[in-house]
Amino acid sequence: MSKVSDFQLDWRKEFQKLSPYMEGKGGVVVLEYNSEKSAWAKFNYILKEYATTSRSGPTISLRVDHEWATTRLVSGVLDELERLLELVGAAADMPEESHPNVHIMTDIEAGGDVNPSINGLTINLASSPVGRAHRARAKAIFEAVTRLSNTGGRLMVVLNDMALTAQHDFWTQVWNAGLADAIGESGLLVVHAGPRANRQTHHDCPQSDLRLVLPESVEEGSEREDHIWDDLVGAFENAGIDGAHAAASVHLSNFRNSIFDLNASLNGAILGAKAGMARHRG
Repeated sequence: MSKVSDFQLDWRKEFQKLSPYMEGKGGVVVLEYNSEKSAWAKFNYILKEYATTSRSGPTISLRVDHEWATTRLVSGVLDELERLLELVGAAADMPEESHPNVHIMTDIEAGGDVNPSINGLTINLASSPVGRAHRARAKAIFEAVTRLSNTGGRLMVVLNDMALTAQHDFWTQVWNAGLADAIGESGLLVVHAGPRANRQTHHDCPQSDLRLVLPESVEEGSEREDHIWDDLVGAFENAGIDGAHAAASVHLSNFRNSIFDLNASLNGAILGAKAGMARHRG
């Protein structure tokens, strides 16, 4: 039996347009939405599942999100990409140069009461051993992505919704620093343009090949309403609920103003229906 979380409530038109990209076409897809009511996270989950199972050859999906500690910084993005490459047997050939440390005010000898302090210190590491090591590591990882792409593999990069200012380091130090070229013709970049980004894309973002606007509600009498009702009936029937059609109608009526609530409340509706059946039979 499928889990409730696995059910897809409509988005037929959206995934029909996405189909070529799920099957291997490269490009840039922008997902635009206005709030959490669009259920963008569920859409993201399904998109990743389709992208990693709809074609032959390994597909790795890199999520970049300022709210996630693992990919908040550029170093974290590179760490995660390196880890994903290793999982599919495409490990990067790391340079021998180790990660150097920066030492400040070491080997100080002084007598008496001495309290050394540093104020207003600015360190430019671009041409330092640290900066060179970082660039060498990034280059090795990007070269591994190129090898993956050239041997039938694929990288999908998903840039979650975040303020345009918070995206700056990704675009300048990852994407424009070599990843854009490394992903090849089959590489897919998915950019979320939600409320944090004011439904806009960063000026360094490539022009989109496809732009989708995720719906937030279900319009009465629409084709989407018919599709969602069919999907709800399937979910209730799959869970063994008597009167699945009636249960689907009630659920749709209660939560039609929010695609998110339609999804998030489905498990509770099914559990409630099961409890009602048990009471009736008792």
